[in-house]
Amino acid sequence: MITKTDKILFFFWPLIASALSFATHANFFLATIFFLAIPGIYLSFRKPSLIGKALVVTVATFPIWVVFEYLAVITGTWHFATTIFPLRLFNNIVTIDVMIWYFAWVYLIVTYYEFFLDKHLTPRLYHPKLKYVCMLFSAIFLFFLFLLQISAVPKIPYLYLTFGIIFGALPTAFTLLRFPKLFPKIAKAALYFVFLFFTWELTALSLGHWAFPGTGHTFIGWIDIQGLRFPVEELLVWMLLGTTGIISWFELFDDDRK
Repeated sequence: MITKTDKILFFFWPLIASALSFATHANFFLATIFFLAIPGIYLSFRKPSLIGKALVVTVATFPIWVVFEYLAVITGTWHFATTIFPLRLFNNIVTIDVMIWYFAWVYLIVTYYEFFLDKHLTPRLYHPKLKYVCMLFSAIFLFFLFLLQISAVPKIPYLYLTFGIIFGALPTAFTLLRFPKLFPKIAKAALYFVFLFFTWELTALSLGHWAFPGTGHTFIGWIDIQGLRFPVEELLVWMLLGTTGIISWFELFDDDRK
């Protein structure tokens, strides 16, 4: 049962996480704990039945985020200057911190959606159709490893926008056209996470957690807020389509579409 405390806590959590980040001079890893891990753990304790399904979906989609992160770094889409871990993966490109970030990001979106918005929690751990997502994303990951082995990983122009359209906009559009009753739930989730991620964006840029070095054929435009500058794709893809895309993949392949 959702309580008033749950609603108030999550309404103010983006501001609380930002305040904690500034107060502790948090690095990227610690900010990930504040913005993603703590609320995800909270929802897991509040409703333990969410844990298994959220973990399965998170693991099923994980291979695609590894590929995306590698491509993003080599194209200059973004850059993480520091890491708390002593090594980077895949030719010293991908930080472990950001892999933890992807895991916590997907997990929180699924648990938030199931806890606050989905009134039809299915009892099964996963739907058989989820295997198709696993197969698709694993195949892409294996092809990426092959290209990496022969030093032929391409630098894709406008990677951020391209990835957002393919894995975010298209599944969202298909889901909403096919199952229009899902629109209010997906819209509410998207609105909340735009607030959360926008708050984190300003916090992260202020604390130097990440940067966007790309020029030329990397971004379609820039947003500047009091000297804090980030690409338009950061708003469109991460803050908006990231949420709607994950929920759409979840509804299409692992939930009941109700």
